[in-house]
Amino acid sequence: IAADDLLFENCLSEYVKNTERSGSRFLFSYPSVLVSDGDQARKYAMETYYESVDGFYSLPAGKQFKYLLVNQIPVNPPTLFCHRETLLSMNGFNEQYKCEDLPLYLEATYRGHRFSLVKEKLVGYRLHSAQLSIRNQTSTVNEFWLHEQARIKSKYFTVRTILRDPLLYLEYQLEFASKMINAR
Repeated sequence: IAADDLLFENCLSEYVKNTERSGSRFLFSYPSVLVSDGDQARKYAMETYYESVDGFYSLPAGKQFKYLLVNQIPVNPPTLFCHRETLLSMNGFNEQYKCEDLPLYLEATYRGHRFSLVKEKLVGYRLHSAQLSIRNQTSTVNEFWLHEQARIKSKYFTVRTILRDPLLYLEYQLEFASKMINAR
């Protein structure tokens, strides 16, 4: 959670309760998007997007892994609640990358940990015009993020993975090319 995001009063108790009930080591919730500059359209778009990807959370870990390799990350990072020992066993977040969440998500699902969803708004996610993710929406920055994600994902495209699912790598390459064209 970043400095400008916030946990709601019942956040921790709900996450603990849902962790005990589901046995999941990685839980996410819906974000409550908070806007300071009155941009209700962006607030609505973000909230409906995160609610529209519920199907991701019903997939088994292996399919979540494949989804993450090819598609946009369907989770809101500030809403992540994870089991401490599990996080430590995977060496935590990889801070050598700017998008340190993606390596953790890929490694967790690769190791068989399924992400679960608490269908409540437990975290407030602030949107404002001074955010880096908004301020830096240039083609150069977008290309940087795409290339960084490609470096992260390439670790998982081993001969074994490609032989097991050759269409997955092709799908990834087509998606990457499409994103690069759109970034320019």
